[in-house]
Amino acid sequence: MYQLNLISNQKVYNNQNISTFKTSSRPFHPFIKAWNSCSLTAWERFKNIFRCESQNVVYLKKLLAQKKINWAEVSLQNQLGTILSVANSYSLEAHLLKALLKRCDPDQLKPIFENAFDKIYASSNFDFEKILKFLDAETVCFATGCKNIEEKIQEMAKCLPENTLKCTVDSQSQLGKTFRVALRFFPNFMDTVLKAFSLIDAGRGPQTVWDYSAMIGIYFSIFTIPYSVFVIVSSLVSTPLYILLTTLAVIGTALVGISVYLKYRPCPSRISMARNLSEEAERGMLAPVIGRELDIFKMSSFLGKKKNGFLTNLILVGKSGIGKTELVKGFAQKYKEKKIFLLNAPELASANSYSSFGDKLRSMLLDIKGYENEVIFFIEEFGDAVAKKLITDVAGCLKPLLQRDGVQVIATATSEEYEEILKDNPLEERFIKFDVSVTKKQVLEILQDRIESKGNSILFEEGVAEKIFEKTQNETQPRGSVKLLELAMNRVNAFDSESYVPEKLKNAYETIKEQKKSYESALEKNEETSDFFNAISKSGKKIAKLEKDAESMRIRAKKIKCLIERRRLGLLKRRELAKGKLNRKHLSFLHWILLPWLDKMIKKEKEDLKGIPLTVDNNLIATI
Repeated sequence: MYQLNLISNQKVYNNQNISTFKTSSRPFHPFIKAWNSCSLTAWERFKNIFRCESQNVVYLKKLLAQKKINWAEVSLQNQLGTILSVANSYSLEAHLLKALLKRCDPDQLKPIFENAFDKIYASSNFDFEKILKFLDAETVCFATGCKNIEEKIQEMAKCLPENTLKCTVDSQSQLGKTFRVALRFFPNFMDTVLKAFSLIDAGRGPQTVWDYSAMIGIYFSIFTIPYSVFVIVSSLVSTPLYILLTTLAVIGTALVGISVYLKYRPCPSRISMARNLSEEAERGMLAPVIGRELDIFKMSSFLGKKKNGFLTNLILVGKSGIGKTELVKGFAQKYKEKKIFLLNAPELASANSYSSFGDKLRSMLLDIKGYENEVIFFIEEFGDAVAKKLITDVAGCLKPLLQRDGVQVIATATSEEYEEILKDNPLEERFIKFDVSVTKKQVLEILQDRIESKGNSILFEEGVAEKIFEKTQNETQPRGSVKLLELAMNRVNAFDSESYVPEKLKNAYETIKEQKKSYESALEKNEETSDFFNAISKSGKKIAKLEKDAESMRIRAKKIKCLIERRRLGLLKRRELAKGKLNRKHLSFLHWILLPWLDKMIKKEKEDLKGIPLTVDNNLIATI
């Protein structure tokens, strides 16, 4: 009873307080009333906004509620493409799109995606792969139209080309490079010592200035350094006898090391003033030679023979630019039995060198002493050096090299230079002439290979190789055709869409400039100027229209170049995915959906922009 009274009293007290509060005339009462109404209004608005659904969400929910959907309807495809291009991957629209696309007919998925690509391209976004966020692997496979998707991917991985250039030493770790330098130090040092003391060529002392200078340097390194150590340590230690014995032990150990190295010395991989083509071919630094397989096979058959007890030496005779050096590089990639070193005869025989051609050649022979049967010297531009008769008699220096059991030699010369070699019977008898020529089929293969290698970043019209060959058929092949192709590719790469001015606009600028000059001349002569003024006014309107069209063309050209770059990146990524771990979703999307659309869009856009060098075509070849 007492508790009930307390409760009733408390209610009365609270009611009195509330009535007192309501009837109070204190100044902050209107503010609290306004604040209460404002907060309630804001809360209602927030609830409405939170519960509000966008038009796209409402549209997708209606589609999902339908039992049967006409997927071939154009308006439906356009609407879904628009939603795909603007939707956020973590929004309610994304979840509805994923559920809706799973119900879509497989034949109609690709048109929807292409419609979305068109919308993304129009917005200059180029983020085409954002559509992948709304798809799963099964939806992408349905869009490709392939039943056995895994088998198709395996076939594609086999057909895609490998990278032509392997990983070089520069891309490897610094530790590995340091280790290889350390391994090469001792053989290089020992070869220098043996060359200076002429221990390789036993029984012969130094005969040239180069030999004497090298010997003096080695004498200084071997004898002065131990002697300096001996003097320094003997000044600090009172027992120089031990130091003397230590020095003698070091010299004795060096002599023993020289003797052991002479017995087990390997064939050197590096020679001063020469390039090891075999090593470069093994490391993938030489580009593959196309269309010359038959010539390479003939060369290998010749170099394995002997003629009159002499090893066969070849001289490649052909026009300048016909590909004699490239032929030897291709031979170095196929022929693994011997090491091929490239020498440039005019460079070795030049007058600005410290030593003569004979001294340099003798130095190279000392490097490979004892391993002549494992080495082939490729003397580039040999005929040029012989014909010009540079500072030394190149032919006279080479005759001892071409003796019995000597080093095999491959030389190059043009037909005119070979006539000079024929005048020297002893030199001519040591060589077998190998005529080098190319056919139209080989030139087209070379051009097509270059086009395919650059096709990711530059567009080429079909049949452009034939056009290039027709224009350069009177020049030396394949150099003429390759040079023209390189010029065309450089012009496409150098095209700047930002500063492009059409020919019509240039002509309009020249016309209005002449009209202004005529107008000023008429003013000076006090003649009638109304006709000139009207002509200038018309030209100004024409220029304004042309400038607007030119700006539109520049924007479209820039977008096409972005499409080409996007296509190049897509091809690289496709190769990476196909050669590595298979990613069915991304790889299928790239190969069957995105890349075909990019090819179609690039072809469509570039046809509308004729006259702009965005592709290597017949018109561009004709203007060079």
